[in-house]
Amino acid sequence: MSWAAQEWKDGLPTRALQKVNEIETNLEKLKKEQKQRQFQMDSLEQTLQKTKRNFEEEKNKVTLMKRENQTLVESCEDLQKKREKIQHDLQTKESLVSCMEGQLSHAKASLDTETGRNHQLKGDLERVEQ
Repeated sequence: MSWAAQEWKDGLPTRALQKVNEIETNLEKLKKEQKQRQFQMDSLEQTLQKTKRNFEEEKNKVTLMKRENQTLVESCEDLQKKREKIQHDLQTKESLVSCMEGQLSHAKASLDTETGRNHQLKGDLERVEQ
């Protein structure tokens, strides 16, 4: 403290002067402690703000991922429906092919029968013409 600030202490009894010095020492300690606590509070406030920003960023990422997930779910459902339709179309076409193969087999059998009959009739015709 400056000399002028000390001037008021002149003439105080020793006991009072000791008490004033003790109070001033305690005041300095309390000021120093208050500065340290204020620094801690400022640091904690900065940490809190940073944590809040990080939380908001993560929250936004989660929201984005939920949207992406929903889009993927919808795409999967759409692909599943298309797959089921294609599978149904394939089964329909396989049934049609199977039916046509049966008709072809029947037509070949009829052709073979008719060809055999044709040969027989040609043979009969040749014998008749001789």
